[in-house]
Amino acid sequence: MQTPFVTCCNRSGRWKSRLYNMKKIKLSGRELAVLRAIDFGNGASGLEIEEKTRIVPEELVEVVNGLMEAGYIETNPPTQSVTLEALGSTQVEVNPGYAQELKVTIRRS
Repeated sequence: MQTPFVTCCNRSGRWKSRLYNMKKIKLSGRELAVLRAIDFGNGASGLEIEEKTRIVPEELVEVVNGLMEAGYIETNPPTQSVTLEALGSTQVEVNPGYAQELKVTIRRS
């Protein structure tokens, strides 16, 4: 069970937000680059991700499929895996269930 932001007052009387019970997500450099290239609000096409990350398309397909298997990202139209031919026309979005944890992970690195 995940608890989102909890706002509390610390000893000095200041209000601050804390994240409790958050999973620690560990990602490789290429996975972080792909997640940074995806707009968390609107998503990004495969071509946009390729342009922003400059990762070789064959490796990009592997990274995207790995993130999909972990459940961190989703594709539109929904598919089990992305192929090299379909990468350019596929819209990639961050899974809303992992959005907060992924933002924290990106900030940490």
